[in-house]
Amino acid sequence: MNFYASAARGNKPGGYNSEFYDAAFSVEDRAGFVNEGKGVYEESKVWSYEFGTKGALFDGRVRYDASVYYIDWEGQTLTTSEALGREGSTAQSTVAPIVNAGTSEVKGFEIEMSARVTQGVDLRVTYAYSDATFEDYIDENFRDLQDTNGFFTGPAEPNKAPDADGDGVVDGAPGVLIIGTRADGRVDIEDTVDPSGQVAGNQLPQTPKHMVTISPSFTKEINDRMSAFMSIDYAYESERFVQAANLAFVGSTHKINARIGFTWDDLRVTFYAKNLTKEDTPEVVTRLADFRQFFFIPSQVRTSGFGRGTFARDFSVTAPRQREFGVALSYDF
Repeated sequence: MNFYASAARGNKPGGYNSEFYDAAFSVEDRAGFVNEGKGVYEESKVWSYEFGTKGALFDGRVRYDASVYYIDWEGQTLTTSEALGREGSTAQSTVAPIVNAGTSEVKGFEIEMSARVTQGVDLRVTYAYSDATFEDYIDENFRDLQDTNGFFTGPAEPNKAPDADGDGVVDGAPGVLIIGTRADGRVDIEDTVDPSGQVAGNQLPQTPKHMVTISPSFTKEINDRMSAFMSIDYAYESERFVQAANLAFVGSTHKINARIGFTWDDLRVTFYAKNLTKEDTPEVVTRLADFRQFFFIPSQVRTSGFGRGTFARDFSVTAPRQREFGVALSYDF
């Protein structure tokens, strides 16, 4: 039995979001995003810690490897969606710039076991648990979805922000404060209950909590020159969230692959089948904003009756490969 421990520091360099420097897009649109600091993304930094053990049992017939780990992640990179107008045109394009999350942590453990069950029969089993959460990240899209009270910090027409009892709070809107009056008669309000878009405690997107594999294999020597083999691989992944807000998720997956074949001297022939269960859960789902569908968020305080705008949300889906059969030949020279 052996024990090991490690601590490592890593980083991923930052970079530029090239879309905001592409002359094919509107100068005004690009300048707006660059001024907001979205033209670049910062370096990601990681501290990772791991402790584990590995060894063998029953005269080496069973081998195991188990470990626990913790990852402290600062400035994790995520993609978001923005709209850029085309230069000299009314058309718009959807781009996916990279942004930095605040901080995240990942903790979990992994177990792997392989065993020689009997002559010609082997079994490998793995299990992994991962709890990956945001510690600090402001998701602008989540903030828009949460903001439903119709009030926005800024100037408002007096009749849109009434204060009949003079207590400095807009009537019927707890937490919306009147903080001053302008020369033109408009009042300044502060929405102290405006959502921040903070997603601390949410799971990182595209990260399943549980993963399991079970792989039995069989070999049989037929004669001095020929042997047969067969193996089955089962893989399970639990559901995973699509975006930082954790409002949409992809279901769990169960996949089975199988191989059967023979070797004859240096020739190897393998017949295989992939995704025997016809698993149709998407491989990857990415949330996007649909810039063809614009919505106004109703406002109680603007003369027009509308406040900020937002876009409908769509999802980009990468479909899995369907059930597949084939044969592979190889020859060792």
